[in-house]
Amino acid sequence: MRAAVVAACAAVAAVTYVSIRWVNATVPDPYMDEPFHAGQTVTYLRGRWTEWDPKITTLPGLYVASVIMCRAMPWIDCEQVTSLRMLNVFWVTALFLCLYHLLSLLNTTSSRAVLKALEIMTHPVLAFHSLLFYTDVPSLTMVLLTWIAVRHDRMVAGGIAGLAAVCFRQTNIIWVAWAALQVIVATYHAQASQAAKKWLLPHFILWALRNVQQLFKVLFPIIAVGIVFAAFVVANGSIVVGDRTNHVAVVHLPQLLYFCAFACVFMWRLPRHLPNLPLIAALAPLAILAVHYKTYAHPFILSDNRHYTFYAWKNFFQRYSWFRYAVIPVYLLAVDMIVRIIGTSRPFLWQAFYWICTAACLRKLSSQFARYPGGSLLIARFILWCCAYSCCGHLPGQTDLPLGSCAGQSAILSRPETSHSVVNWSFKIVFVIGSLTR
Repeated sequence: MRAAVVAACAAVAAVTYVSIRWVNATVPDPYMDEPFHAGQTVTYLRGRWTEWDPKITTLPGLYVASVIMCRAMPWIDCEQVTSLRMLNVFWVTALFLCLYHLLSLLNTTSSRAVLKALEIMTHPVLAFHSLLFYTDVPSLTMVLLTWIAVRHDRMVAGGIAGLAAVCFRQTNIIWVAWAALQVIVATYHAQASQAAKKWLLPHFILWALRNVQQLFKVLFPIIAVGIVFAAFVVANGSIVVGDRTNHVAVVHLPQLLYFCAFACVFMWRLPRHLPNLPLIAALAPLAILAVHYKTYAHPFILSDNRHYTFYAWKNFFQRYSWFRYAVIPVYLLAVDMIVRIIGTSRPFLWQAFYWICTAACLRKLSSQFARYPGGSLLIARFILWCCAYSCCGHLPGQTDLPLGSCAGQSAILSRPETSHSVVNWSFKIVFVIGSLTR
């Protein structure tokens, strides 16, 4: 199976290289946010480490890492954005390896882990950012390295990777905290008796308080990242560096609804059970209130026509006042699907922290789900869900075909419950065709 992994890595690297060559030939100049990222990297390459572009809102992890990589390859002219894009060949391959390793740790068979990692890599938003000089792919790679290190009880390595992840994207601190929470929850479930678990949340809190010294000692490298980050926020006065005018924190509750719908599009399963009507009925009033009072449109959504969300907002949400309410049932069905998936495979504490971290990533963004600055945060969440799903998230009687191969197509014809691949790849094809014809 090791040969298959090597072959998959080579294929990922080759496809990424060819794709970036095509992008470079088609769009040789910096695109969207690349003028800021490439410009700051060139500034560092020229040794001007004290200069900073005030339009940039993320920490300089991408630029420092790119300078190190460029110094290691002096034959590359890294002052050209076309060369900087090529650095993604390394990052994309590293991301694939991280996905494969993490999926393997989650009791996924080796062959299935390869296919599932390849499937995740083809997610349209992730694939798009893999071809540009953006923070998304390096950021996700460091997040996954943090999780992998923690899973192997390499807390120092996890702390270093977590600090690097935060330097690429500040909000990655949430997923560094997630890694620590998983250690705490796993330790609790290993130590607590079945009788104690009947009073799960109160007993968990008491247990954590009694064992706080031991937990602090074990998780100190991860906690240290949180302490450093908190000191940065206090000293900086905000989580954002540079331009804060277009990155104002708001309580954007519908983001969680957008995320659930968006995630379910690419993780669709043919329903085998009726929706949980009591849950949907309970959430419906809250969803209506959130949509009515807490819907925000980022200025870039309204002014930048290079994103699908621009057209979705302009042609539907903004044009028809009733549309945002009409899609609430879709949101609620998506929430029900996710609750059902993780509810059948994960303990209550895992589910609680899952929703808390997801909401923390999304609730303060005034942009829409797949739009900057929330894109990589969404994909980090989405990848986490994919990993959990691959581990033990299938509902009874359901299967998953990671890739639409010929054998897979034959299986789909004989087993309709495997429609996930058909829907998944259909949406991916639509995204690709739309991108090429715009």
